[in-house]
Amino acid sequence: MVKVYEVSYEVCNKVGGIYTVLKSKAKYLVNKYGDNYTTIGPAINKEQIAYEFEIDEKETQNLPEIGEGIKIMVGRWLIEGSPKTILIDYSSLWAKKNEIKYGFWDKWKIDSLRAGPDFEDPLLFSYAVAKVIEKIAPSNSIIHLHEWLTGGALLMLKDKYPTIFTTHATMLGRVLANYLDNFNLFIKNHLERGETVSDKFAYDYGIEAKHLMEKASVKNAKVFTTVSDVTNEECKAIHGREADVLLYNGLDVEKYPSIEELAYHHKQSKHKFFEFLRTLFYPYYHLHITPQDRVIFISGRYEFKNKGIDLFIDALGKVNEELKKEKESRNIYAFFFIPTSIKGEKRKVVENVLLYHFLKTSLRKKIEEKLPYLIEDIFFEENQYDLKHNIHTDMKTIIAKIKNNKYEEVPLTVFELGYDESQDLIIQRFKQKGLLNRKEDKIKVIFYPAYLSPSDRLLNMSYYEAVRGASIGVFPSLYEPWGYTPVEAIANGSIAITSSTTGFAKYLQKNNIPHKGVYIIDREKKSYAESVKELASVLKKLVLMSKREIAQEKYLGKELSYQFGWDKFITYYFEAHKKALQ
Repeated sequence: MVKVYEVSYEVCNKVGGIYTVLKSKAKYLVNKYGDNYTTIGPAINKEQIAYEFEIDEKETQNLPEIGEGIKIMVGRWLIEGSPKTILIDYSSLWAKKNEIKYGFWDKWKIDSLRAGPDFEDPLLFSYAVAKVIEKIAPSNSIIHLHEWLTGGALLMLKDKYPTIFTTHATMLGRVLANYLDNFNLFIKNHLERGETVSDKFAYDYGIEAKHLMEKASVKNAKVFTTVSDVTNEECKAIHGREADVLLYNGLDVEKYPSIEELAYHHKQSKHKFFEFLRTLFYPYYHLHITPQDRVIFISGRYEFKNKGIDLFIDALGKVNEELKKEKESRNIYAFFFIPTSIKGEKRKVVENVLLYHFLKTSLRKKIEEKLPYLIEDIFFEENQYDLKHNIHTDMKTIIAKIKNNKYEEVPLTVFELGYDESQDLIIQRFKQKGLLNRKEDKIKVIFYPAYLSPSDRLLNMSYYEAVRGASIGVFPSLYEPWGYTPVEAIANGSIAITSSTTGFAKYLQKNNIPHKGVYIIDREKKSYAESVKELASVLKKLVLMSKREIAQEKYLGKELSYQFGWDKFITYYFEAHKKALQ
């Protein structure tokens, strides 16, 4: 049987969405190819390697010498399917980085004169990959490489092996989308004129090395693939080549809880959200949290314009003003799970979390001690024991500490940023739109700029737990090659809002798939102001829905998620493999 080597900088190295793609589909490739399927990644994330990778000492020792100081480990990636995996230590190559860079300029005109470590490190990794594959892979092996970070290996191997190159988003497209007023129109105009976007744009934004590596990889791959119709058009305009196969991103949907299980998970996680919100707001004012209150969220990379963070905040500001005028009783809590540079949790916030939980433990113990007396009072309609007046002095002291342990105003972020808050785009936009977490504000905003973890000291939840505890996930991206987050949201029992410019939305529309549980905001034909108005209208409608209506939307969204499983989408990978061999 033919061997398949799949190469990515994100094998055993979580950086972004490609990690999820590789991890979630591995078992399907192992089912087809067994140990003839091998993943290859960098041996740089020591922490992740420690718990995700199991080395096979015997097989590692039997590998041939690669040369140039390159070292490799063979073992298993400890994910579902346990694919055979090779991790490469290429640190020895740093001594000759300039020689390697010159070689790519001389042969393929990859201009890396201005490039720094963020280009050099992947370049050295891809150079090492090529050296390893040349030593261990039979000549008819399929070499599947992801993103420009592995492009160097593709160029070195293109005449020796059947190669597949996948770009998940173009470097230049991502940058231009963040700076141009209408990137989609820019791409459309180039396609209509039959023109390719000038490389000069890459030089203008200082990304020429990455862009030229990607462009050379697209041009030289035996089979070129991308992940959606959106990126296919983008690649045609920027690189002048259409994809041979579209590799839509799937999920291992069967591993997510059933709709019945999600009801339980939602209750548990929502309780955690509310407990955290009490610790955050109680020092400042009485926040009456009710089951009718809603938790909504946005998540993803800190790309303020591309990810639609700006649109979301502006829509929240509009909904906040409307709900205040209408004297709406419920509160809406909007979490921004957008990682950025942080120093740690805000001291007073984490102190109050710890004090609050200590208070709960003490009170629970006190109630348990006095429970027989309370039952006796209730049973015989007496009032001999008044719990409120018998709360221990220590507990009153804790409450006083919490009330006094506060900043001048309710914080908009619960972490100390690694830079001045006045320079943060999210916080400044909160202030511009009047989202200040005052008592009268019906929309409360919480910027949570850290990766969620069950072991953190604030929310104490994983990302998926948080999604299950929320009612709505909002992802109104202006630029999104595919869009994992809305699919993950509906699979985890949350309603999803996305935009018409995402690969996910295009797929739904192209295939005429009914999408109850998913709302699509128009960001192509409408102006920015019109899109804000549309998103505000959808948000307001959803947050004011009854519990029964919300549950129905979640159920329909969960049903929709089953159409995005790898059991369906993996066939496109097999098609790409077949084309590469032909």
